Amino acid sequence: GFADAVFSGAGGCMVALGTAGAGKTYALMGELGEFGRMGMVPRLASELLDRIAAKVATSEKLAKTPIFLTVSQYDLSEDGFVKDLLIAPSKGPQKKDGGVRGGDSPVQERVERLSDVLLVLEKGSKERRKREKSLEGTTAH
Repeated sequence: GFADAVFSGAGGCMVALGTAGAGKTYALMGELGEFGRMGMVPRLASELLDRIAAKVATSEKLAKTPIFLTVSQYDLSEDGFVKDLLIAPSKGPQKKDGGVRGGDSPVQERVERLSDVLLVLEKGSKERRKREKSLEGTTAH
């Protein structure tokens, strides 16, 4: 499965596509504060972090090697722009290819525990809600 591939060294990315209100965000994030209701992203992160801990516990060599995950969070808007939700909008407009004008790199937050993952996801979710609220009442042309 997905966790096996990522744990074996393949890069991983989860994407949800669909119409507004279809439940994409809920499927990916779920309810971040309740373990039994977490979405696919925190569940996968939890599984990977558990596997890392188990592997490190059985390997002296790995115990001396820093192992961690990085988390990024993006939103694709209706106008085709990719928004890095971990960068405040004041850092500049973002290009359609996911880069940020002005030389900034996409943010990758280092996480070592599930609580770190949940903090990053909540940070991105708050930014997404702020951006949605600022767009309320505007119409796309």
